[in-house]
Amino acid sequence: MSEPSTFEAVREEIAYAYDNTVFFRKHMEASGLLPADIREPADFLRLPPTSKPHYRRNFPAGVLAKGYTLNSPHVMRFQSSGTSGERLNSAILSYDLARRQASALGVNRRFDELWRPGSRPRICRFAPPNCSDVECATGFSTMEDRILADGTLVLTVAHDLLATPEWQIVKALDEIELYEPDLLVVDPTHFAFLTRWARRLKRTITSPRRLHMVCGYTLMTRVARRQIEEFMGPDLPVGDMIGMSELGYLGFECHHGNRHVNDRDFHMEFIRDGLPVAYGETGELYVTTVDDGLVPRIRYATGDHFTPWKAAAPAAATCRWCGSRAGPPT
Repeated sequence: MSEPSTFEAVREEIAYAYDNTVFFRKHMEASGLLPADIREPADFLRLPPTSKPHYRRNFPAGVLAKGYTLNSPHVMRFQSSGTSGERLNSAILSYDLARRQASALGVNRRFDELWRPGSRPRICRFAPPNCSDVECATGFSTMEDRILADGTLVLTVAHDLLATPEWQIVKALDEIELYEPDLLVVDPTHFAFLTRWARRLKRTITSPRRLHMVCGYTLMTRVARRQIEEFMGPDLPVGDMIGMSELGYLGFECHHGNRHVNDRDFHMEFIRDGLPVAYGETGELYVTTVDDGLVPRIRYATGDHFTPWKAAAPAAATCRWCGSRAGPPT
């Protein structure tokens, strides 16, 4: 569980969610609980987890905090990929999303230069169409049609990756060259496929800017990482991201190859049979947001399972995060 100072932030989030969201007030009352009943970390386990079906049924009015609508300033609306079932509609404040991204990427020193003061990275995304927030990402559209509000260019890709025609591969490669990105946000399986095609076509994937790569959406296999790194070269900073459409960046890979949870913006539990697991054991990830003014989530059961590892002893640590935070999940 959390340290006392962190748990106080959790208690504040519980009180805020209870006072400002219709759904969570009813959720607590159905269990006979009030925010004042959660006095210490052990009390937190009395709160039944919330889940995706809760947010599907109650979105938007029941889960948006009092005073917000989907048209409020800085509100960004998202739709999950639906790979685990029905799609989930959600919303997030743009500055919360940016803060979570910066917190997570902060564990990897190779990504430091992306966040120069006053800079805004140019991003290209190459991922399954149902993960891309653009329904027209199948190639019969212009670059301008596929640029999101935040400036991200969504590259074209077929729904059936292996059936992607050559003209669509060429279009994606051409658009990377034209857009000159700083950051590629990719599904690693999809991008490994793109590198194999690029090699076959004797093309390169470069930018006059310093390229970085964030991998997400699906697990990055060793095969995909090897193919990407062999094609792109050793100088490309590559990091594997743990994230969810509705929450943003939950964690990231540091420059030593370990994955770290974002414990600045979230309180995380690993639960099995209603109780926290020990280090080295696998449990379902429950997430509680910290300082989320729009859609606070308390003990949100993600459906994803991880194995937390105890931090290395300081004498053996090769980076300060590996020596002080949870280690690589499986």
